[in-house]
Amino acid sequence: MKKLAARDFEDLLQCAIPAFEGLLPAPHDRLLRKMLFNLAMHHAMAKMRLHSDSTLSVFRNVTTSMGHAMRVFVAKVCPEYKTRELDKELAARRRRKSKKGAKGQSACPAEPELPRENEDDAREDKHLNLNTYKFHRAGDYAKEIPETGTLDNTSTQTV
Repeated sequence: MKKLAARDFEDLLQCAIPAFEGLLPAPHDRLLRKMLFNLAMHHAMAKMRLHSDSTLSVFRNVTTSMGHAMRVFVAKVCPEYKTRELDKELAARRRRKSKKGAKGQSACPAEPELPRENEDDAREDKHLNLNTYKFHRAGDYAKEIPETGTLDNTSTQTV
């Protein structure tokens, strides 16, 4: 899967819950499915074209529930699994580092090229980062709908 647009995530969310069911051990499986369900509910509420006061109230509650489920997932599930860079991420990081070193802009000396048998040692740990602008602003969408309207009239899809 290459770079995905927002419309692609909708398709993934629709299939994710049954696809992930039973993938993780019991306590983590329940938290994963709860998080996926909350993400799907938030997406469904955000996609609605017409909102009333009651649907906006439900949307605010769903958003709160989604934020809580995401934070619980990060706190309880993520630390139990060691996740590392993909091959293409490692290669891209090495290319950036060598390019930066070649220009002489590197503040620290270039790290020597690691032997191929130590590929796993060279990979950096990856963590789910909720400290993003997009996640921070998710809570404001329900508040802004009465002021600016929904986003159903915009699309990133190419014609």
